[in-house]
Amino acid sequence: MVQYSLHLSLAVVLMFLPLSVQSSEAEPVPSWERLPDMPVGVLAAAVSVSGEFAVLTGGITQIGLATNLVQIFDLHKFSWRMPPQYLQMARAGHAQVTLTDGRILVVGGRGIGKQLADGLSGAEIFDPLEGSSTSVTPLPHRVPIPTAHVLSDGRVIVIGQRSAFVFDPSTTIWRPRIRLHQVRRGHASILLPGGAVLVAGGEGQRSFELIDERQQESRLLSVKLPLALDDLRMVALSDRRVWVIGGQDTWSGDTTNRTWFVDVADAESATIRAGPVLGGVPQGLADHCVVRLGSRVIVAGGESQRQGVDTELSYTCMLDTRTLEVGSLPRLFLPHDDSVAVATPTGVIIFGGTYAGSSILGRRLPMAGQHVEYLKLPSEVSGAR
Repeated sequence: MVQYSLHLSLAVVLMFLPLSVQSSEAEPVPSWERLPDMPVGVLAAAVSVSGEFAVLTGGITQIGLATNLVQIFDLHKFSWRMPPQYLQMARAGHAQVTLTDGRILVVGGRGIGKQLADGLSGAEIFDPLEGSSTSVTPLPHRVPIPTAHVLSDGRVIVIGQRSAFVFDPSTTIWRPRIRLHQVRRGHASILLPGGAVLVAGGEGQRSFELIDERQQESRLLSVKLPLALDDLRMVALSDRRVWVIGGQDTWSGDTTNRTWFVDVADAESATIRAGPVLGGVPQGLADHCVVRLGSRVIVAGGESQRQGVDTELSYTCMLDTRTLEVGSLPRLFLPHDDSVAVATPTGVIIFGGTYAGSSILGRRLPMAGQHVEYLKLPSEVSGAR
């Protein structure tokens, strides 16, 4: 009887041994983790990283108004602090970039009252170490939904409406504007190797134009998007190729899950071709976060719209800029529409945005979310050492 029990136990061990070995060798599956909530929930804020901190400015709060709040998140301790001073003015939908000295330039956006429709021209520099903000020379005209990039020499180019302006932090002076060929609002822009800036789409626009800051000119490309898309996103590939991701058809309001590859090596003979479709969002997406980690790009959150009905998304996927493939990722805990996100040494953190909150008369109402989520990726993906 003892011998029979011994053989049976050995058989059980051998039966489960392959499963144990297989489980230990399986690659870890990345997943989203909840981090401490934001002190104040906002949507349409702006964020940039300065040293060990993610600095979130402005946005629209739960009461539906733009705010001048500044909320600072420690990327190592995963904790929040509020600085002694906020922005000089309330703003949402604005642009911000981290200057070479760690300070943050905040520019444009929408304000309160008349400034909500017309937009803001004001600019300011926030110092995360001192927790203070100082107004600088305003833009020559109002820019409701700008984009901005830091050039190789430390100056900043800001794009919006029908102009591009270059800001010199050492003098706080804006150079004379570069006139764009078309009005750009809700557009996408990206800084290419060599310093040129590619601008795509925007409300009612299908075109691309290439801004050459050194020559103080912008040129329309010979290709167009198949749809007039706003709230689209772009990432740079090698050899002056760009991957265009999603967006919203200005005229129908419907979002798309399509992507495109644009080759801008030669502005006169630029080409565009269809890329892979984003799986998991059959009704498309817009207002999504796009964060680059080495050769990988994380797409997270946003919204889908069909026939005037909005759906906030908890969707995520990963683009591989080497193979040009789209891979699936676990979904967010909660939807994050009009949110902001940053890359960390080990993954991606997404902050706030709109989600379907309380229900009134059977209808879910969007709310400014306080929730923060973190996607930790394997070192070979994130680039961490």
